[in-house]
Amino acid sequence: MTPTGHGANLSGRDLTGANLTNANASSVNFNAANLENVNFTGANLQGSSFIGAIINGANLSGANLLSAVLTGASFTGATYNASTIFPTGFDPVAAGL
Repeated sequence: MTPTGHGANLSGRDLTGANLTNANASSVNFNAANLENVNFTGANLQGSSFIGAIINGANLSGANLLSAVLTGASFTGATYNASTIFPTGFDPVAAGL
């Protein structure tokens, strides 16, 4: 992915292990994508859609997921920190992070 992925359609893609540190990936369609072990540290993921995505083992430290759609996404073993911004009402612990 280029440094700016705003609005890209990556639905169903295999991005296993990709480094998206500090990427501007707002409003990206990640639906049903394989995002295992992706490094999203500091990434802007506002308004992106992750419906049914596999995000297991990903690093979400400092990522901005405000208004992201996370329905049916798998987060087993994914990590985050105090500066990670989740959508309102999203419980990272209940989701397996």
